[in-house]
Amino acid sequence: MPLIQVECIDDYTHNVSTGLHEHFEKNDQLANFSKISSALLCDALLVVKMFTWTVNGGSWRLPLALVGIFALKALLSALYKMRFPETSLWHYPGFYSLLVEYGPTNDTHFTLQIAVLVALAAEYRALRSKLFYLAVFATVYQSILILVLRGAYMIDVFAAFVFGHFFWIAGQWVSYYIDVKVFGMLF
Repeated sequence: MPLIQVECIDDYTHNVSTGLHEHFEKNDQLANFSKISSALLCDALLVVKMFTWTVNGGSWRLPLALVGIFALKALLSALYKMRFPETSLWHYPGFYSLLVEYGPTNDTHFTLQIAVLVALAAEYRALRSKLFYLAVFATVYQSILILVLRGAYMIDVFAAFVFGHFFWIAGQWVSYYIDVKVFGMLF
C-alpha cells in the first residue's frame, strides 16, 4: 500500500455538533473555561483517589489499571501516528493539567483522560463511594466536551470507555495475587 494520505475520516458526531462547535469557536473564553473546569474535575478525582489510597491503603486494582492504561497509550502513540481533527479547538487554555493533554498530542487512539475517568468511576463504584456520581458526571462532561471541541473522534471516546473498563477488570484479576497472596489482605 502506498504511503499516501487517505481521506476517509468522517465523524458523524462532529457533523451533529457543528452548531456547538461554532459557538465555542466564537466564544474562546467559554471554551477555555469549559476545558479548565473539566480538567480540574478530572485532576481532583484522580488526586483524591491516589491520596486516599496512599493514606488508607487498599487494593492494587486501580494502580494496576492505571499502569495498563498509560502503558497501552504509550505503546499506541509510539507505533501509530493518526491525523488530528482539522477544525480542533482543543488547544492549551492557559492551565496545566495532570491528566488532560491539549493540542495535537496524538490522542486519537483512545482518549486517555476518559479511560482514566472510567477506571476511577469503576473504582468509586466498587468502594460504594458517593464520588462515583461525580466521576460519571466528569466522564460524560469530558466526553461531550472533547467531541464538541474536536479534540478527538467518537471512536476514540468509545475506545476509551472500553479500555478503561477492561484495564480496571484486568487490574482486579491481577490484584488478587498481589492483595491476597503477597499482602494477605482479605476482602
